[in-house]
Amino acid sequence: MKKLLLFAFAAFALAACSDEDNTVEPRYDVISFEKSEGMLDAAEMPVELRDVTIAGDWAGGDFSNVLCGKEYMMNEDFNGTYFDGLLFTTADKKIGFGSYFTDNKYSSYGASDVWGGFVLSQNFSKRSNGGSADYSKDGFSAWATAGANASATFAIAYDNGYGVYNYHTPKIEFTEPRKVAYLYLANATVAAQYTSRVENYWFKVVVTGYLKNAEGGSVEQTLIEGENIAADWVKVDCSSLGEVDELRFKVQSNDMSGNYLNCPAYFCVDEIGLIAEK
Repeated sequence: MKKLLLFAFAAFALAACSDEDNTVEPRYDVISFEKSEGMLDAAEMPVELRDVTIAGDWAGGDFSNVLCGKEYMMNEDFNGTYFDGLLFTTADKKIGFGSYFTDNKYSSYGASDVWGGFVLSQNFSKRSNGGSADYSKDGFSAWATAGANASATFAIAYDNGYGVYNYHTPKIEFTEPRKVAYLYLANATVAAQYTSRVENYWFKVVVTGYLKNAEGGSVEQTLIEGENIAADWVKVDCSSLGEVDELRFKVQSNDMSGNYLNCPAYFCVDEIGLIAEK
């Protein structure tokens, strides 16, 4: 009887080990915005980062290695000439990143370039400006030395709370529902440079999933809390969102005037991991 029990236990242990050995790790489709992925721009041409001049007194400047909506402005309204659409997509055009850009030429405050949503960039800066955000130098920079996992390109996002357009806030759209396992977030340089007068200042990014226009779950990541500023990329678990056909990003902070943020509502996104399709 003892031998039989020992044999049964050994068989059970062997089966358990076999089950462990057969565990299959999920595979991921990763969007890292690199040239090798063959991403397409708003004109359905291969993405090419380039030099751009942004007009404006406080955020204007000359920038290199950027893809923004300025050259795709073809519509006109009460603000001026503008672009409001998917600035870049995956090579199969199944996943798109929204962006908005206007020259504001009809504004009573004077013409200046304004954008929202997503932009692509290869700019990194951890230069300190003595507590002041310098948009003219670092408006498209990540507070890091490289992209997530040492990539070259990342997406910088601006949650433009003053816009009235579809893509003035950051959105990712999927033509078919997908499960997002994770993504990486980092501070934008202008956000990391900002010095708040609010006691116990904090800054976070909220990612909300949508499916068929119905709001689903959310995950959030704090990037600044008091003197603790995330110094590099932070991996954010998005598996709880389930299947989504849209991701919307929102900046939240306790540094506000009424319903509007005082702090720079900029952050960076990279290395989006999707559960691979079978």
